[in-house]
Amino acid sequence: MTYVIYAPSVHSGGGFELLKDLLSKISADAEVICFLDNRIKLKVPLPSPQATLFWVEPTVTSRLSAEFKLRHKVKNGQDVLVFSGIPPLVPNKGTTTLFLQNRILIADISTAKFKLKTRVRLGIEKLALYLSRDRISRYFVQTQSMSVQLADWLGKMGSGQIIDRIQILPFHTDQLPALDVKRSQHTVTYDFCYVADGAPHKNHHLLLDAFVKLAKDDIFPKLALTLGERDTELIHYIEDLVTRTGIKVTNLGFLSQEDVKNLYLSSKAMVFPSLLESFGLPLIEATRMHLPILCSEKDYARDVCTPVETFDPTSARSIERAIRRFLRKAEPLEAVKTTDHFLNAFLSSSKPLPR
Repeated sequence: MTYVIYAPSVHSGGGFELLKDLLSKISADAEVICFLDNRIKLKVPLPSPQATLFWVEPTVTSRLSAEFKLRHKVKNGQDVLVFSGIPPLVPNKGTTTLFLQNRILIADISTAKFKLKTRVRLGIEKLALYLSRDRISRYFVQTQSMSVQLADWLGKMGSGQIIDRIQILPFHTDQLPALDVKRSQHTVTYDFCYVADGAPHKNHHLLLDAFVKLAKDDIFPKLALTLGERDTELIHYIEDLVTRTGIKVTNLGFLSQEDVKNLYLSSKAMVFPSLLESFGLPLIEATRMHLPILCSEKDYARDVCTPVETFDPTSARSIERAIRRFLRKAEPLEAVKTTDHFLNAFLSSSKPLPR
């Protein structure tokens, strides 16, 4: 049996790590056709010798050409796993399973803060997902809350037989250390780490605002970030903020999986203020590494981890307070006064109105 893995745009982030692991598990005698992003050509294990590979450039013409090649190669009823998050716009005769990894495509969230190029791409992907919604035989998602949101989205789009087509199937690379990692044997360099790119929904600005608030009370926890080449504007903003406020924030740049593991081992906790996630791969990794997690009080987080502290990700004050609690520097609770005290305070401060 020949099957198809269609992933022409997966080249970074959690999706890339999952794809890399998936390709490594393909049987040596499997007959598989793979459409892969040319940017990962030297970064992934090649599938079986029986595999047919098509390397796709990150251009409109190359992507469109890949869709027509897919249509030509796929036979009636042949299994097609679309791993790129969105299905191809050009229909084919295969039985398609879509592994939906991008929650933004079905969530009611503003993309106004994204760059124009990203907004255009998301618009195209949303259109592709909408137009192909009834050509997808199965949807694979990774969490219960993602399943509920997808079912709601499909219902609003007028699709039938929704529940039977959605399957919750979380998976993760087995390359991380076993659960018995002894963190005490490693030197702690950072109080917190946040493994994420600089996309607006990752919410770095409010996290930084929380650290500025802490600095005003002479609390300077050390935070490590992993922003890459595409995040230069945010990186410059952070550099300026560090200079002006003295907050202890270090950007380590894009990290390999091994370096991410070492970052977890050298941190006291993970802080994760993201506004939405399809899976939240770093939360899975942190849990496996016994790293305490402070995160948004959102369904995506509760799907995959048990945080030690949670906060409202739309409030820098809430994030600040969660960090204070973890550092055991929480502010004292308000002392509730008696009614007599309230009345006396009012009477003692009252003054006659001017005539």
